[in-house]
Amino acid sequence: MIHADGRRPCGPGPASPISPTIAVFLDGTSKGTVNAFSASRQAQQTVYSVSGLPVGRHTLTLTKTGGAYMVIDRFDVG
Repeated sequence: MIHADGRRPCGPGPASPISPTIAVFLDGTSKGTVNAFSASRQAQQTVYSVSGLPVGRHTLTLTKTGGAYMVIDRFDVG
């Protein structure tokens, strides 16, 4: 779970053959599932991004739903 103040949280992570599918929740509301799979490892790929949020505190919850590992190698808040 990541708490951030900002309008554009963005969760880059590596995409790779062992990367998972990830359930995304923003402020407690499901935003669906993203797939971080790639045939070869690619560092710092944007796997989820959102914009236009109201200024204030937001909670982003990422839950691994498949795959071997979930790695976040960078997290940006704009």
